[in-house]
Amino acid sequence: MATYSPRRFAGRTELDIDPDQLVWILYARESEDSEGTGEQVENQMVDLREEVTGIGGRVRREELENDTSAFKKKRIRLPDGTFVYRVVRPKWDSIIADLRRGEGNALAVSNIDRGMRDPRDLEDLIDLVERHGVFVVSVTGFLDLTTDAGIAMARNEVNQLQP
Repeated sequence: MATYSPRRFAGRTELDIDPDQLVWILYARESEDSEGTGEQVENQMVDLREEVTGIGGRVRREELENDTSAFKKKRIRLPDGTFVYRVVRPKWDSIIADLRRGEGNALAVSNIDRGMRDPRDLEDLIDLVERHGVFVVSVTGFLDLTTDAGIAMARNEVNQLQP
């Protein structure tokens, strides 16, 4: 398992990653696909592949989560027997767990709204950047989770995405 030593100071997380050493996980998601074609997630994946090729490193894993909401919550039982409402996206959750284990050090999403619409998911991603040194890029839009300003912008965008 890889270990990272990100440094956080003066409102910035310094990521010490050589672009050639990036190990990417690519994530494409579409909320609704009534026809079941998967065309939108496939198009996102093409863009993601092109983006990371321009940055460097290698792709370890590609995940397409089609016809899956990043907002709709389901009632789930916690280990203590109580119930809470959470967004359930098995592939996204698996990606986050892989990044925590060091099985990748870079994540690419098409846009912040493809990755998350629940503030809990964003906070998990911020933790990955700050504590595990994960490099995160978005093909469209601005997503910089290494600075206080970028984090504030991401939080605002996720909050505005709430229906």
